[in-house]
Amino acid sequence: LTPAIPNPSSGQQDPPEDQIFSNPTNQVETVPVPSMFPTLLDNQWASASASSAPTSYDKKFYNMAPEYEKYLNTHDVDDPVVALASSSQVHTDSDEALKPEEKRLEITLKRGHQANAWAIRTATSASFFNRASLRWLCQLKQSIPNSNLRAHRDMAKIKAAMEFSADATFNAVKFSARAMASQVAARRLLWLKHWQADIKNKWRLASAPIEKKNLFGKPLEPLLIETRTKRKILPSLLRRQDSKPFQPSRQGSFHPFPQPSFHSRNYRQTPYRGAPQAERPEPYDRFRCSLPRRRGTRGSNRGFRKTR
Repeated sequence: LTPAIPNPSSGQQDPPEDQIFSNPTNQVETVPVPSMFPTLLDNQWASASASSAPTSYDKKFYNMAPEYEKYLNTHDVDDPVVALASSSQVHTDSDEALKPEEKRLEITLKRGHQANAWAIRTATSASFFNRASLRWLCQLKQSIPNSNLRAHRDMAKIKAAMEFSADATFNAVKFSARAMASQVAARRLLWLKHWQADIKNKWRLASAPIEKKNLFGKPLEPLLIETRTKRKILPSLLRRQDSKPFQPSRQGSFHPFPQPSFHSRNYRQTPYRGAPQAERPEPYDRFRCSLPRRRGTRGSNRGFRKTR
């Protein structure tokens, strides 16, 4: 057997100029995704209007403290804002004040809010148990002898994985809270649709800090005024422009009514069939025509009156 001839290029490195002009390859590490997660997304996105109610299992294991639950409940619409959308002077519920298409949008936004709330409950529960597991790992590590190096290396790997899971669940709560804030802003803009104000004032009120109970809360109070009946309303912020009567411009050739183009400039149409009338006399000529005619004199061409 003859030995294989070594490839000279295998043990040598590329020259410096080749490394300079070579295209760098970016290696991005990705988390492997099991096939059950894309299947879950397809099942949830099969219908955009369907909503899945939480089961008894969810309510049992993802049950939060009452103080924490106040952040996750849907917000009640303030009464002055409901009065803007309502067509009656009597106090009505927020569901009855909206139009049918607006009511559909309100229900959809509420469902999205509730879905994000359950995502926050789930992530908060998982984050709590992850952080509790980290404490158990620290206690377990102290019970392992220092001579068992392999056990300590395995414990370090488990601790790193639990720390990553604890941070991931915390970020899940953060991103779900941002999604919930966007839905609250969308609900605010929906209800402020009936408010007579410019978009800058509407967006300033829609992007105000979110409270636990009411949809608008304290940021709405400086804008309210009290009526004679001690009722708080949200006034209009649009400036009323003084309405001036329309005056057509004297300059230019605009005519409010279409004029016939077949008539001459110096003639006008008469109500009877006959010769067209001549051009109207100028003001000076009309003044002369209105003067009484003088009687004829003896020196004129007319005959003179007989003398007695």
